[in-house]
Amino acid sequence: MLLQIISPEELETLIYGGQVRNMYSEQWLSIVRMLPCMYPGCNVRRAGTAHHLYNWGLALTCSDYLTIPLCWTHHVWSNMPVQQMDNDEFEKIMKMEKADAARRIYTVNVNILQRGDLV
Repeated sequence: MLLQIISPEELETLIYGGQVRNMYSEQWLSIVRMLPCMYPGCNVRRAGTAHHLYNWGLALTCSDYLTIPLCWTHHVWSNMPVQQMDNDEFEKIMKMEKADAARRIYTVNVNILQRGDLV
């Protein structure tokens, strides 16, 4: 099955809380999990975890297209896991806004898919 990629415009709609088609994609998540951990200074080459950048309420995560690669340590177990950061903490530690992180991973994944490296 061919992975359907959302457009950059649809990504922006998702970032700002809008709904678009194909919000969930296990294939997209599998590519994110193969990328290096995005936590500054981490040397894990295959993150293994796709962290959803936004939560829309109790047990509701955002689209799979709004994820970043994190190793298990930085996702859950470190002194300041990304999972528990608010927006200000995220920006301070990750050195970027969540929206910029989503745009960066979107660009990386689209480039990987266009080259056919992982598909």
